[in-house]
Amino acid sequence: MITSETIINNKNKKGVSMFKQYTYEFRKSTVINGQKTKNLNLFLARRNVPQRTYFRWLNRYKENGLDGLKDISRKPKSHPKMLSANLIPHVLKLYHEGKGQLFISVVISRNEDIPFTISKTGVRNILKRSELLCNKEKKSKKIYKNEYVKKYISFPGQKGQIDCKYIPELPGESFKRKQYTYVDLYSRFTYRKVYEGVSAENSKDFLNEVIKRVPFTIKCIQTDWGIEFTYEMFPDVKKKHPFEEELRKHNIKRRKIPVATPRFNGSVESVHSRDQAEFYNKYIFRNCLDLDKAIEERNNYWNSKRLHSSLDYETPINFLKKVMTNA
Repeated sequence: MITSETIINNKNKKGVSMFKQYTYEFRKSTVINGQKTKNLNLFLARRNVPQRTYFRWLNRYKENGLDGLKDISRKPKSHPKMLSANLIPHVLKLYHEGKGQLFISVVISRNEDIPFTISKTGVRNILKRSELLCNKEKKSKKIYKNEYVKKYISFPGQKGQIDCKYIPELPGESFKRKQYTYVDLYSRFTYRKVYEGVSAENSKDFLNEVIKRVPFTIKCIQTDWGIEFTYEMFPDVKKKHPFEEELRKHNIKRRKIPVATPRFNGSVESVHSRDQAEFYNKYIFRNCLDLDKAIEERNNYWNSKRLHSSLDYETPINFLKKVMTNA
């Protein structure tokens, strides 16, 4: 008697049966009893088994015995779009460097030395087979719908963000130095410099360094309300702030984000998190000269070699060249 446990109906999402997957016990009893029956057609009709399927099972039984009736993989042995094994080392190398799946697919597809292309899904499949991906529960994250940059930033230098971050202590020092960072919102061109601390004079000096380094004219600077950028939060201070005076001297507009809302400085905050993960957490610096040299190399790498997803996986320098060529 055929029961619901004998035949497993595989159905698609709409509930339509795609094919019947028979169990090993059902195939075994069908082949053995089919050889004994006098009316094979009636026997197969009662079991709802096509003749072609029965004779395929019978040939497998004659060749390999009962082992030939066991479940076999339906996976194809080859496929014209199968990923090459030569891709795996390239994917794993970039993954261990901390690169994302989409970034890996773009880098490999654009590399002329690698005669293969790969999609983001292909990268994910390789990582899964290598047991490098685990099913983590997604944490709820607050999403801010901000299309400001895409809508209103239309040329280099239109607006840039400046902020500071503490860096790890150097050997033999009991204080933490601070890194000043400038980010252009249009081209993601970035400049960093480390100072012994935060002060109005250091902010003024950093602004002048930025103006010298960037390959475009700066029209607007956005900062928070820190004392290194303004005295407006300190009404007892009557003198003018050197940073703001330097902005007026170079005819640069000033914008301040709302108090306690660092997300409005999201671009420079993102650069700081990348610097911490890719730079400060990986390297140890012997002294301030070693650090200054490494920071300069970091600036060159970020602007000339590092691909940015917001620029369609171009470097800021190449992106600026294309913009200026088309202007």
